[in-house]
Amino acid sequence: RRPADGDGDVPTEIIPGYCLSPFTAAPPSTRPQGTLFVTRMGPQADAQTLGTGAATLLLNQDQTEATIYLNWSNLTGPKTQVHVHDATRGGLIIFDFDTEVPDASGAYHWILAPTGGATIEDIRQTLLSGQAYVNVHTAAYPAGEIQGFLAPVTGSRDFIPSTPPP
Repeated sequence: RRPADGDGDVPTEIIPGYCLSPFTAAPPSTRPQGTLFVTRMGPQADAQTLGTGAATLLLNQDQTEATIYLNWSNLTGPKTQVHVHDATRGGLIIFDFDTEVPDASGAYHWILAPTGGATIEDIRQTLLSGQAYVNVHTAAYPAGEIQGFLAPVTGSRDFIPSTPPP
């Protein structure tokens, strides 16, 4: 800047310099890799409820562990049980939230393991095919008040710009 006539506060021109930092490549992604599943939970079967909920499940890249977040509201009473079930095996419980403790962020961590005759591969296929569902039980609805099937999310993790018009 050069001082303007008399006041010294008004720039008269812009002088190029090293105001911008030099280009550097973006750091490698630190986002978790794997497959993301989501569900919106609503009334199960004949439940007369205003209860709703949501859950996300991130299956790690090796498909051996999952991180699950869930929430619900407006149930008819306190939850009594929460599970992930396998619809292809008559509702077999494949993950029981009630036997686990969430971490400080509220996430539950599931290490896939054989259960009730289902192998780890069976559980993987149930998840990948969209046949796993989360349900929340209450005293009024011991078979489950709300439920939702976990569906794999499609799309890209990274922004891909469209081709500029001609």
